[in-house]
Amino acid sequence: MRDRYQKSSNDKKQLLYCLSLSRTDGGNNPVMVAYYPVTEPYVPVANLPPKKLLHFIDLQKLNLMKYLFATIILSTISIICKAQNVGIGTQTPEDLLTVNAPTDSFGITHTNGIVSIATKISGVTPAGWLGTKTNHPFNIFTNKNAVPNVSFTTDGRSSFNSAINISGFFGGAVNLMQGSSQNGELSTFSSNFFIRAKQTTDFALIPGNILLQTPSGLTYTGNVGIGETNPDFKLNISDTKLTGGQTLVLKLKAVNPVLSFDNFSQRIGYITARTQNPPAGFYNGMVVGSQAGYPIQFSTNNYSLSMIIADNGNVGIGTANPTYKLSVNGNVRSKEVVVESGWADYVFENNYPLLSLKETEKFILANKHLPGIPTAKYIRENGLAVADLQTKMMAKIEELTLHIIELEKKIEAIEIKK
Repeated sequence: MRDRYQKSSNDKKQLLYCLSLSRTDGGNNPVMVAYYPVTEPYVPVANLPPKKLLHFIDLQKLNLMKYLFATIILSTISIICKAQNVGIGTQTPEDLLTVNAPTDSFGITHTNGIVSIATKISGVTPAGWLGTKTNHPFNIFTNKNAVPNVSFTTDGRSSFNSAINISGFFGGAVNLMQGSSQNGELSTFSSNFFIRAKQTTDFALIPGNILLQTPSGLTYTGNVGIGETNPDFKLNISDTKLTGGQTLVLKLKAVNPVLSFDNFSQRIGYITARTQNPPAGFYNGMVVGSQAGYPIQFSTNNYSLSMIIADNGNVGIGTANPTYKLSVNGNVRSKEVVVESGWADYVFENNYPLLSLKETEKFILANKHLPGIPTAKYIRENGLAVADLQTKMMAKIEELTLHIIELEKKIEAIEIKK
């Protein structure tokens, strides 16, 4: 290869021929050819008389110091004559310095005898390589920074000590790969930031999962904060913005969405909104439930039990062991209580065994309570069954009514005899 550079000095033109490092002697010995100045007219080097070629250097016959010296001389000459291209291992350099090395061989090496950085072009998967040949980290820096902008460690890790700007037509994106498969993506579009878990293959796009603070042989104690800088729970969501007089924190948007509460693999309870095909016995709307064997409990005053819905469906207020559908340990005040029960109209049937007043008196003297009415001791121990007792008390009222009617008839008969 040869390049010509022409410059003028005192209106006299001088041509400088700057030739590359190449095999120009027809043999196997690499020869470095320096420049040779001539005057006009331009004479190609090939046509110069052999005696005027001053600087043919046999590199194989040079020791290291002479080789380095020759290299420095060639570089200096290139700068002085402003040579356009220099080639190493090629007679047709494409740029100011072109190095032609065999595939999978290192091209340019910079070393201090301990650490070496080099370039290489691989052939198995065609690609360009730049890094360390020795087992040392590789750093990229700008402006002589003491701290590198990018660092690559010997165990395959990389670190960035400055901001990373990624841009594209539809916004920047970072694809997270596992081998040749894309398993995740960080991307932006407009003012939105997307985190996607997916697996892209040649045939399909498979949705994946986004996992935060997952254990891997260790118990992770880290928390996640949204709008919160010091989360003290696994997930903290903080916001002070009011929209329509309320803070919009969390929305579950789906068909029959479910919020599940699990003890690892065992579900304990759930909250769901049924909007389609509710289970038998349910209607469309909110459902708060628990799995078999787990009650639903309500607490106030720092985890003091206020109300419980037991596993058998009984509700307790002020008690942890309700034995009725509603057990209340305390006072109840109500505008009205409707009790569904049978009634005592059977007293007016012709075959009803109405005790006479004498028989009633005899029973009272022997038992100290009315026939068919619970004793005081029983009420204290078992409580008062309102519907049952109301029916029995009505039976006694109806029995008294029948006795009064009978007495009235007797009084009328006496009056007639008078």
